[in-house]
Amino acid sequence: MRFLRRLLITVIVLALLAVAADRVACWAFERTFAHEATAQTDARDVSASIHGFPFLTQLWNGSLDDVTVSAGSATFGGTTVTDVDVDGTGVSLTSPYVVTDGTVEATVPSAELEKQVAARTRSDVAIEATDDGLVATTKVFGLDVGLVLEPKVSGGSLAVDVKAAKIAGATVSANALPGGLASTLDGLKVPLDLPKGVTLTGASVVPARDGSDGGVRVSATASDVALEHLASS
Repeated sequence: MRFLRRLLITVIVLALLAVAADRVACWAFERTFAHEATAQTDARDVSASIHGFPFLTQLWNGSLDDVTVSAGSATFGGTTVTDVDVDGTGVSLTSPYVVTDGTVEATVPSAELEKQVAARTRSDVAIEATDDGLVATTKVFGLDVGLVLEPKVSGGSLAVDVKAAKIAGATVSANALPGGLASTLDGLKVPLDLPKGVTLTGASVVPARDGSDGGVRVSATASDVALEHLASS
């Protein structure tokens, strides 16, 4: 009985050591992964989480089952974005860290949208992300006019449609605006030069809160794409 007890204790201790070694190796690789992602892209404030247990068997197989990478900011499709989240499966262990299948989410800030709208209308435009949607405010005949914009995915691109207008506190149909202003913005596309294998799937408004300017949250799918292309395309 004493021998069996000692054997059981030994097995438990070895198991605990194995688990500890696995977790330490996983933690170390997460740091390396985040460092490499930062070095190879323009992403900032990068962190990585490797899911699945045990990690060492994934290391042995040469592929990570499930990896989540987050960044405070990056360039996605040539546009500066914030709050980037990439979740990938079947991720290779060596650079360029190819993601077999994955999803991407990122926020296009209001300031980036302002640039696109201003270039299209050739006028000063302020964009605010609200619970009602994106409100682009500009001057029409000396009056502040707020255009309520709805983001969408059109033809694989991020676009906006004009849904309504706000003048002197009253909401009116966008078609009632003079000078064809609504048609100028209708279907406006924000250029996202996405790499091959990445497809936009959705867009929704993120209202400004707690010091954040908000913007448009875009989502995309990725297939056989290098991680560096997802964060600096």
